[in-house]
Amino acid sequence: GREGCWREELLPVMKELVVRTLKSAQSEVKARKDSFELYGFDIMFDQTLKPWLLEVNLSPDLRHTTSAKADISSPMVDEMMHLVIDLGSECLK
Repeated sequence: GREGCWREELLPVMKELVVRTLKSAQSEVKARKDSFELYGFDIMFDQTLKPWLLEVNLSPDLRHTTSAKADISSPMVDEMMHLVIDLGSECLK
């Protein structure tokens, strides 16, 4: 593969797709005080590396039912906790 393809090309377009999707549903999502929600975005890239949003899951299944899910779910939960607790507490200062 191309050096830096993930970080420089794919990740930015995935982030853009997630932001646009969340903005499109912003009026439908009800804020709940002192809580957060985890969404799972299923994105597929075609042969030209164009992203396609397949679906958005509310509260995705994080059980370790496969080795691939086990490999990604624990670090993902750690990162989510960092965002919610560490960075969230910085916003409250």
